[in-house]
Amino acid sequence: VGGMFQTGMFVLGIQGDVSWTNLTGDYTNGFDPPYSEDTMNVLWLANLTGRAGVAFDNVLVYALAGFAMASAENDYEGETSNEVMFSGYTIGIGGAVQLDDAWSLFAEATYSKFGEEAFEFSNPGDNITADLAVATVKVGLNYSF
Repeated sequence: VGGMFQTGMFVLGIQGDVSWTNLTGDYTNGFDPPYSEDTMNVLWLANLTGRAGVAFDNVLVYALAGFAMASAENDYEGETSNEVMFSGYTIGIGGAVQLDDAWSLFAEATYSKFGEEAFEFSNPGDNITADLAVATVKVGLNYSF
């Protein structure tokens, strides 16, 4: 959801989005083997970004930056941790092609970096901290009211 304002060839805008995910990644947690592997499951990502771009005929090219949030759980030794909220920043680039008065096709690539958060397990000795970074590529259709 968002909006844009155009003056001449310059475009400014703001956008918010939420994506439910099934992102899973394995990483080394710092414990000695065989207890050194964890799996982080990212449940959703959300962004609130500002955009600045240039329009050429029916093509828009833009950069974006803003606030990012994510929710994740951690799996270790068959146990799932508490759900943790991450916050950080996102940056990216994108482009859109106006197809008609209402529809446009867009593509964008973003990088989101989040701070470090603590995952808690029933055994406090298993508690760990981890950071999160996510790169995404989105392709889709926009409808303008």
